[in-house]
Amino acid sequence: MIEAYHKDDRVKRMQRRRNQDVCTESCDNAIAGAGTPNEPGYCERLPLRLESHHALRLCDESKRRMKTCNDDFSVEQDEARNAFATLLGDTSDGALIKRLGNKHASSVSRDEMDALIKILSTIFFPTTWSDDKMELDFKWTDLRGWPSCMGDYTERAHGGPMIRMCAFNFSGAQKDGPVNRFAMDRLSTILHELVHAYLDHYACRCAPNPRSYDEDVEQFKGHGRAWQRIACSVEENALSLVGLELDLTRFESIQTSWDGIMYWPTQEELKRWRLKSA
Repeated sequence: MIEAYHKDDRVKRMQRRRNQDVCTESCDNAIAGAGTPNEPGYCERLPLRLESHHALRLCDESKRRMKTCNDDFSVEQDEARNAFATLLGDTSDGALIKRLGNKHASSVSRDEMDALIKILSTIFFPTTWSDDKMELDFKWTDLRGWPSCMGDYTERAHGGPMIRMCAFNFSGAQKDGPVNRFAMDRLSTILHELVHAYLDHYACRCAPNPRSYDEDVEQFKGHGRAWQRIACSVEENALSLVGLELDLTRFESIQTSWDGIMYWPTQEELKRWRLKSA
């Protein structure tokens, strides 16, 4: 869920974007790198700039990066993956992942959640020294009045960027093992909201492409083409990257956002998204 995404109607949003300066970036250009590092023909991807890239080109780059990062991990990604493995392997009573799996998770401090979000962001959405950085705040909150909502993301333009998550337990039984159902749900929610954050930071809203932003990003209240494609890549690569099979509730996000539909997904899109009902 994205807070305040649809407070304005579509006409107002489109008019606001028409009044903005025309984007000076070639936002529809491919940004993905090519080839293998240190091999002939290799070129690095373009630096990421705030609100400067077509949403679907961001999908292409994130899919490419997640597929190749096991063979091409940066030093920062290696450190982040090792840090996450350490968290998973901690079986002490005060272990962060164990506390994240409590019915009331607010014993995990804001600083600890900030660090966990940074670790997952570095693994799945790595940046380089030349990129504009994706900075996020975090807050525990009480969302029990919205049973289908485990967390939400507040856009940069509406007081964010911030991830909020429900500190209280969700419906469903716990699993046996070091990572129970509650912890898995919260880890999945962090990544669900990180996809929103990635698009909010880097997807272009420029005048030449307003329809694309509405359809690719804002569709289904933020769960449109671009979000679905990136979230699908996260799920497909989560086991190899962090050792967990995560569920970003992609199908449920469409179900609960049906009133925000702007176009009908094609059969090919639905096939590519590999949606599964709960």
